[in-house]
Amino acid sequence: MDVAQSFAATFVDELAAQGVEFACISPGSRSAPLAMALQRHPRIKVLVHIDERSGSFFGVGLAKATGKPVVLLCTSGTAAAEFHAAVIEASYSGTPLIVLTADRPPELQDVGANQAIDQQHLYGTAVRWFFDPGVPVEAPNEALLWRRLAARAYAEAAGGPVHINLPFREPLVPEPGERPKAVGAPGQSITAGRLLPSQAQVASLASALQRAQRPLVVAGEMREGDRLAGALKRLGLPVLAEPTSQLRRPETGTSIESYEALLRAGWSLQHGPDLVIRLGATPTSRVMSRWLAAAAAPTFLIDPERAWRDQDHVATNVMACDPLPLLEALPPVDRSGWRDQWVTSGKRATAAIAAAMVSTPLHEGHVVRALSARLPDPGEVFIGSSLPIRAADSFWPQAKAQQRFFAN
Repeated sequence: MDVAQSFAATFVDELAAQGVEFACISPGSRSAPLAMALQRHPRIKVLVHIDERSGSFFGVGLAKATGKPVVLLCTSGTAAAEFHAAVIEASYSGTPLIVLTADRPPELQDVGANQAIDQQHLYGTAVRWFFDPGVPVEAPNEALLWRRLAARAYAEAAGGPVHINLPFREPLVPEPGERPKAVGAPGQSITAGRLLPSQAQVASLASALQRAQRPLVVAGEMREGDRLAGALKRLGLPVLAEPTSQLRRPETGTSIESYEALLRAGWSLQHGPDLVIRLGATPTSRVMSRWLAAAAAPTFLIDPERAWRDQDHVATNVMACDPLPLLEALPPVDRSGWRDQWVTSGKRATAAIAAAMVSTPLHEGHVVRALSARLPDPGEVFIGSSLPIRAADSFWPQAKAQQRFFAN
């Protein structure tokens, strides 16, 4: 069997063994060994997209929805450059992608060959890992090397996109009637755990919480934010949660309704926090960001990915740890009076908005409320950038238990 076909079958088999379930392919001749191997594999669903831009963003959406690395595959040349915008999006959102770009062999580089560009480190710092193993060649331990390359690509992609550049020589397809088979057996298991908080981190936040009379939780976009609902409910603090935090739901206990309306009103001027606990991405709402900056309260940014999401430079404490055990370790505090002010005012704001929308001309708030009323449970919503995500933040009510929200 041709070594390129053997490599492709083995590499793809290891990707499947590690957990890859979906591959988005934008076809071309140079990527044929991998495209055919992906299509043949029984555990990988292949989706074909003629346009690389569409295919790559479809892959980003799949990866966000499943939380698992999705394979993108394209042929050599400028096709690989068409993936760039999606790779950047995946990088900044921490979305797991395995980007495979087929390439021309070394003898066809820098000699004017068609579909040959410099694909080395094509995506710059947007990827968590780049590797080019060279043209597949026969070697005594080839199966081990090929499988470990796939295993590492899967593991490295857990926190964002990785790029594997794979040059192939012709022939690019197997002989008629030949079905390439993977060699070797899945072997290497690579796992990663969450970073637990230290005793010092727990003590620091617990001390600040005991001193605070008006503590507040702000929750931005999080793919698995719903896992924090129980811990936040136990704490009983007001939670200002965006839909994409997966925490704007009754299970959180004190997720405040229509909080942006409160922040736009004079009410918020008398209800500024004296402690802020930030979870997830930077708040979408500009009104929220300005209000928090003006409050100048001690702010604990829980930042497990070390993404430094503090564009207004208000964080006084940055804690790189898993937020769940940190929240679970905090001793309870009774701030029920402060909490009830937020809960009651949020419900009043919701009622006022509903009454006002009856007599106002059609606007984005009507669209958001209509969609929320018809969304099934379970259901998923992908929200576009700029105004759509801000409209959802302003008008989406409390979500049902199995509804999930994604955004760029």
